[in-house]
Amino acid sequence: MSGIRWFAIDWVKNGYQAAIYETADLGNKEFLDFPEFGPLDPNVEFGDPNRTIESPDIDRLFELLEIEFPGCTNKLVNQFISQYEYLDYIQGGRK
Repeated sequence: MSGIRWFAIDWVKNGYQAAIYETADLGNKEFLDFPEFGPLDPNVEFGDPNRTIESPDIDRLFELLEIEFPGCTNKLVNQFISQYEYLDYIQGGRK
């Protein structure tokens, strides 16, 4: 089964956290709510991230994300736009 990787950035007690998710790619034009697709890894509970990265500084958090996932911070969108980005991905042949 193929999947998609996405992350959510939030404030935490000591700075910022990126929660990294790897979910099943089950969407279509009518169902774009990818957080509802469930994890690819059967050992990860529904709704839990695969892992997290934390930093007291947002710029350092972006640096850490770029080390692990080069290019990932080039196009950040908010949660309300992400489903439209996912639709573009589907309409583009999932490439």
